[in-house]
Amino acid sequence: MYFRRMKFLLVMLFAAVLFSCSKKGSGFNDSSSFNANVEAQTNDQVRISTTIDAIFNDVDSVLANPVNLCEANVSVDSVDSPRSITIYYNGAGCGFLLYHQGTITISYPPGNDWTMPLDTVLVTLKNVVINTPPDTSGLVFNGSCYYTNVSGGSLSGLTSGGVSPVIHSITGINISVAYNYYWPSTWQIARQRSYTNNGGLVISTIGMDSVGGYAGVAEWGGNRFGNSVITAVDSPLTITQGCSWRLTSGKIQLYNPVGITSMIYGLDSTGVATGCPDGGSPYYYKLAWTGSGQNPYTMVLPYP
Repeated sequence: MYFRRMKFLLVMLFAAVLFSCSKKGSGFNDSSSFNANVEAQTNDQVRISTTIDAIFNDVDSVLANPVNLCEANVSVDSVDSPRSITIYYNGAGCGFLLYHQGTITISYPPGNDWTMPLDTVLVTLKNVVINTPPDTSGLVFNGSCYYTNVSGGSLSGLTSGGVSPVIHSITGINISVAYNYYWPSTWQIARQRSYTNNGGLVISTIGMDSVGGYAGVAEWGGNRFGNSVITAVDSPLTITQGCSWRLTSGKIQLYNPVGITSMIYGLDSTGVATGCPDGGSPYYYKLAWTGSGQNPYTMVLPYP
């Protein structure tokens, strides 16, 4: 109850100040500088979303079977209260060339049963960085999230073509995100992940909250330019095991004080929806910005 009340108060405070914020400085005198900043914000959003997904994919793995991951060592404390599982990333690559650093600790009371409906664990992030080479400009995550098995059930119990998904939720307050290791910002997270089996796991993510008059909000916080940003999911963000756990489709809207940016995922270099790229080639997303003080802007950019 305390967590929910604090969450409500933070939502109200954020909504009250959202549109009182403005761009730092006197604005951009040329469109190329402004467009570069729009691209930087959307690239950061891709990385924030990718990091959250990678973190909770690993949490799912160790909750099901707490053995060492290919990019980390895992330690289990089955004596103390609360019990805990800690993931120690070793800087190695895994999956689609994602490099991991930092630690994740999963805490829960004795007798906890993760397969039961509404069972909840606390996931604490300490200096977690996940990036894709050659990108070394990491986002550093610190803070705690509540992770809830809303539906109950286990991912291993999902059958191919089954109609009943397993549903998990992620709620985090005051998560610290440092851009390029040193530009600090604070984010809130309200995501729901639905798992189905279609020849392998398929994860569909939507936003659970309403902030600043916008529905379907998955995250909200500050961008690298000091402005407030709300991320609303228009079409579920879909990750597939069959495509090396990559984001294969989805659409979001980024709302900030100077405009709105839509982002459509799962495209080829021409901006057309495509299947899983061959040979580790990138997917592309299309951004479309509209707002005050600058002309509308559209671009198609790669993502891992």
